[in-house]
Amino acid sequence: MAKTKFPMSLSMEPEFAATLKKHAHKRGMHVSELIRDILKQCLVDEDETIPIMLKIPSKLRTDSAGLSNWLNVRIPGLVAAICKAED
Repeated sequence: MAKTKFPMSLSMEPEFAATLKKHAHKRGMHVSELIRDILKQCLVDEDETIPIMLKIPSKLRTDSAGLSNWLNVRIPGLVAAICKAED
């Protein structure tokens, strides 16, 4: 059985609401689903995760070799930054 969902409202700037709608539409979902997905990813036990955000060029979305190369170039820097942060 599905969990009961409790209605909630929030206020935001119109531009931010438009951005949420645009991203939800791109993913074929409702804004509320997008917000839940984002919160599930962000609201985790901080002691169990290392948050990392990568902004990957959109042109690499359909170029697996280019994406692999792009990531491989950046992996050493990511590893160094993560391990330094842990020290």
